[in-house]
Amino acid sequence: MEFISLLYFVGIFNGLLLVAILFSPKFVKYKANLFLGFFTLIITGYLFEQFLTIKEYIASMPHLIAVFVPLFLLLGPLYYFYVKSMIVVEYKFKIIDLLHFAPALICLIMLIPYFILPGEVKIQQLLSFDISTRHEKDSNKFPYHLIFFIQSMLYALFTIKYLDKKIAWGDGRSTRMIISVTKWLRVFSIVFIAFISSYILIFSYISFIDFLVFELFWVYNLLTSVFVCFIGFWTISKFEFLNNYIQKKEPVKTEDEDLKNKITRLFEESNIFTDSELNLHKLAQLLDTNTQYLSKYINNNFNCSFSFLVNSYRISMSKKLIKDPSKSHLSLLGIAMEVGFNTKNTFTRAFRKHCGMTPSEYKKT
Repeated sequence: MEFISLLYFVGIFNGLLLVAILFSPKFVKYKANLFLGFFTLIITGYLFEQFLTIKEYIASMPHLIAVFVPLFLLLGPLYYFYVKSMIVVEYKFKIIDLLHFAPALICLIMLIPYFILPGEVKIQQLLSFDISTRHEKDSNKFPYHLIFFIQSMLYALFTIKYLDKKIAWGDGRSTRMIISVTKWLRVFSIVFIAFISSYILIFSYISFIDFLVFELFWVYNLLTSVFVCFIGFWTISKFEFLNNYIQKKEPVKTEDEDLKNKITRLFEESNIFTDSELNLHKLAQLLDTNTQYLSKYINNNFNCSFSFLVNSYRISMSKKLIKDPSKSHLSLLGIAMEVGFNTKNTFTRAFRKHCGMTPSEYKKT
């Protein structure tokens, strides 16, 4: 039992450490870290509740009982929005997205009568083990387990399909970044599917076959602990928190810093990106360097490809023009031409990749 408690503790410690880092001022500004932080916090909190239960400390905190029943219905949506915000640059959370959290809210409302019970009553219910009615009670809980499984599996399958579509679509980021992001999100999705599959298998067995096999609870909770450790390990040692995970292999030279300043001035002061014929060769000529070196330099120092860098500035300016009352006479095609795009279709595709919505949808916000 002490060994099992130790494994619980390791999972809880890893989870809390990761949550503290993800919610720190340095990293919380990235939406993806925010979603992953809440995802990890819910699972870690559940582990903490189970740890208190097996150590028989739950009596001192009775109001933790069943708290994570509605919160588990948040895991699917949080996982989906984490992946989406990792892929779509500048993803903007919309009001309609709150509908994804409706099942958890409904479950919470249904459990309010239980939550407002005195702590003594909750402990008494927990300790009253009637073997003649226990099987029926566990069977009655199965619809919730099934709903959680179906909801989470639908989110997982939809997210993987979304991931395939977006990666195939591409967004101009460097190849190394795309490979790293894709690898992490695919592995994370596979492990998440394994996690929810083990959940339904174990609770199906408990509900319909043998509800006295308490070892299965331990197995599931230990799997949960492993899941938390996995998230922490990959996020910290492999991915390094979204836009900060690419490490520069070589120290930056002074002349390289000067080159970065020149590129920044050309884009931010001269608005060179509004030139619809701008390409890597033309920029290399302006900077008195070659295209091969410049392409590699942009990938390493701006963490994106040349085309992505250009389009990011174009989209940023287009967003200002769309919201500028003095430019209301311009059509979307006019705005596209103004910032450097040749066609409306190209503008729309780039805008969606960067903002997660079309220019027309953004105009309505």
